[in-house]
Amino acid sequence: MRILKILIVVVVVSFALLAAEVMRIAAVFNGPFPGAPLAVYKQLPRAEPVDFVSKSGVQLQGSLISGEKGRGVVLLLHGHNVHRNILIRRARFLTREGYTVFMFDFQGHGQSGEEAVTMGYRESQDVEAAMELLRARYPDEQIAIVATSMGAASVIARGEAVESDAYVLECMYYSLPELIERRLGEKYGRGFASILTPLILWEQILVVGYDPRAVAPGRAVSTITKPVLYIAADQDQYVTLEESMDVFERITAPKELWVIKGQRHGDFSHTVPDAYEKKVLEFLAFRLRVEEQNLNKEG
Repeated sequence: MRILKILIVVVVVSFALLAAEVMRIAAVFNGPFPGAPLAVYKQLPRAEPVDFVSKSGVQLQGSLISGEKGRGVVLLLHGHNVHRNILIRRARFLTREGYTVFMFDFQGHGQSGEEAVTMGYRESQDVEAAMELLRARYPDEQIAIVATSMGAASVIARGEAVESDAYVLECMYYSLPELIERRLGEKYGRGFASILTPLILWEQILVVGYDPRAVAPGRAVSTITKPVLYIAADQDQYVTLEESMDVFERITAPKELWVIKGQRHGDFSHTVPDAYEKKVLEFLAFRLRVEEQNLNKEG
């Protein structure tokens, strides 16, 4: 009987330790991530604060920089574990060209509500709310989305693309379970990651309240109907080039591919700033103009 009690205690303690470790590791994905002090208003003096509410009910904080009427609007979406500060460089070159720019902190990031992060799933409701806000404010303008990593996934994470007139999607993962396993593999090794991943997925289901197995933006890119510039890195440790090519092939809308040589997963506006700026501006200048011409013909 005494041995049985000891075994029960060992099992219970082991389970508790395992659960605690899973929760600790899951926090790397779940956040929240308040981030560094906000630098937007210091570096972009024309920026105005805009508070709005996600379709999920979370309070969000954003920044709007007005541009030239008729030039177009660009919604910028940041990635995981960062916030608006990382978008400042993009906002600067876009506003220089006359675009109106809107950027915000996703839920669980920066100054927005401290909800658990879902790597694009609930964040897609943030994007829906942001686009609704922009369509109401700028009903006659063409609107593009420029999004990186989790931000790109959030555009289509719920199985259907948030409507826009053009898209720049960078480093977008195919499915969330694959991304989680690769990120764990980089830190703990592939063998341990294969054990950890199912535990993290169940933690997401039971604790965070959504099923990451259903989050596969790579399968939903076919719902995009407007032009796409798809950007990948050939050394991306989280989203393989093969995976990126698979996603690109699934896009049925007019599309362009830019594979950046020698780069890992990251923010290309910082790692290859000149080439990135040139490519994005060329794409937006052409595609938004084409969409406006098509709209005028239909009208």
